[in-house]
Amino acid sequence: MPFLEGIFAQGPGLSAGSLGANIATVLLSIATILYIIYRRIMPKPLPGIPYHPEALNSPLGDMPALLKAAKERGDTTAWMQDQIKEFNSPISQMFIIFPYWKPVVMLSDAREVEDILVRRTPKEFDRSTSLASLFEGIVPDHQIMLPTDANWKARRRLLQDLMTPSFLRGTASPAIYKTVVNLVELWEVKKGLVGGHREFSARDDVHLAALDGVMMFSFGEDPEIGEGPISGKLRYLKSLGEEDRVKIKDREDGPVEIPEGELDETTKWILELGDSVEQVRKVLFRRLAWRYWRRTKLRRSLELKKRFILGQLDKAVKEMEKHAEDDESWIRSAVDHIVMRERKYAAKEGRKPDYASHMILEETFGFILAGHETTSTSVMWSLKILADNQDEQTKLRQVLQETFPEALAERRLLTNEELHDTNIPYVDAALEELLRCAPTLTVNSRTAIKDTIILGRHIPKGTLVFLTGANMHGTHIPPFPIDESIRSESSRTAKAQGRCSDVWNEDDMGEFKPSRWLKNDGHGNQVFDSMAGPHLGFGLGIRGCYGRRLAYVEFRSLIVLIIWRFVLDKCGKEESGYEAIDGITRRPKKCFVKLRDAY
Repeated sequence: MPFLEGIFAQGPGLSAGSLGANIATVLLSIATILYIIYRRIMPKPLPGIPYHPEALNSPLGDMPALLKAAKERGDTTAWMQDQIKEFNSPISQMFIIFPYWKPVVMLSDAREVEDILVRRTPKEFDRSTSLASLFEGIVPDHQIMLPTDANWKARRRLLQDLMTPSFLRGTASPAIYKTVVNLVELWEVKKGLVGGHREFSARDDVHLAALDGVMMFSFGEDPEIGEGPISGKLRYLKSLGEEDRVKIKDREDGPVEIPEGELDETTKWILELGDSVEQVRKVLFRRLAWRYWRRTKLRRSLELKKRFILGQLDKAVKEMEKHAEDDESWIRSAVDHIVMRERKYAAKEGRKPDYASHMILEETFGFILAGHETTSTSVMWSLKILADNQDEQTKLRQVLQETFPEALAERRLLTNEELHDTNIPYVDAALEELLRCAPTLTVNSRTAIKDTIILGRHIPKGTLVFLTGANMHGTHIPPFPIDESIRSESSRTAKAQGRCSDVWNEDDMGEFKPSRWLKNDGHGNQVFDSMAGPHLGFGLGIRGCYGRRLAYVEFRSLIVLIIWRFVLDKCGKEESGYEAIDGITRRPKKCFVKLRDAY
């Protein structure tokens, strides 16, 4: 180093005192540099926003507390909710993103959250890059992580046919219905196996039923995919001998463990890739972990993922090439729509179609992953909520029975047409309230793309903002009083023009209450009001959940058919808690059901 060379290149005549002084100078310089680096990496709070003072004493900020919650509780969202309550403020800041040079702002006012998502994105805020650390290991280039640019819009166009009424009604809905019927039959068998009014775990059944449905409408019925995990479970349980059945019934009181059989290879690699997100949440250096895992424990699953999707795309292309360009009668699945859309865009842009592009691979797998994770988690929470709210569960069932008396008299399941072609305001309200109360996705995130203001506080460009307004069941946070003058101009304008959601009644906002979504139409009829209040389960605005319509189809099919066929009795105390685990979604640690026949 030139600096050190200059000190020690003074020849043999250097006195001991001079040498000592020079060494002291070197040490002081090194100490100064280290101190500057130390101060550089220490958390630096934004003025006027509450924070934990002790977080400023460590380069790790609040991360040790967050990682401790992830390891001990598996639930970082609940930890963040605890911070909001502790600060007693609609806006706070934490230091949880490495390197900790910039704070993370937490906003928990539903009206301002709605304003940012609907009216200030993408002008002042855009999709947060923090999602990359969670998903880059399995879908490194998916649209969820992209800024709102031409590339992102191209992804949306590629999938645009999958949210049309014709696809939802003609392709997705029948496939989902078939898998839910299989789930109901599986639970009928399990109810018989447990030997009476006993509890059994529903978590894996719900998760796999949602995956079954997504796989079927994504790729159609294909021998390579096989019968699906729910059908496999059903076949396995029906094959049990009398001795095995007796062993299940004779187990001690409490939840009954039922043997499940072996999962198929495709289901295994999909579940392994999804579960890896839960694991990476507990790691400090996530990108390093992903790089290592992709070369080691996830390598085989990633190879199977690529091989499987390429094979399905190839089949769709070969089928498409048998038909004229304007003939769409051959389309039977989501990948059929995707390859057809790619052919059209390639012709329009004067290029050769690339059916095996990285973009198509990523979007196809992301569609599968998100399509079953979010719905299954919402259903799991809903089963717990309905079991704990017997009066509302009974009312929901009675409304369904009054609407379909013939199906009740025939003691049969509702048909797919009856499920989706009948307008029943109370059913719509109950489903919406379940989604409001089910804490599936409780935090949206955005990054400030310019210097801006939130509730009167300066937010520098590049600041990550966590937006929460969901009411986690039993742990809701009442709205904070906020002076209208510090709200954003767009928020005040929307309020004056009646274009923002009303705030829920503080007294009952933490309760499961479907009637909050109903209003009188002026003619003595109750109608469902989807804008009755804030609900952020699917996000809002241009970057809201793209698959929202599909999720409603899945969710309606699962909840309605389960409630129609079974009474969900309250489970024991140990099985009824609302403890959660953060993975791709925030799902319950335990999800048990105790079933009785509804007819």
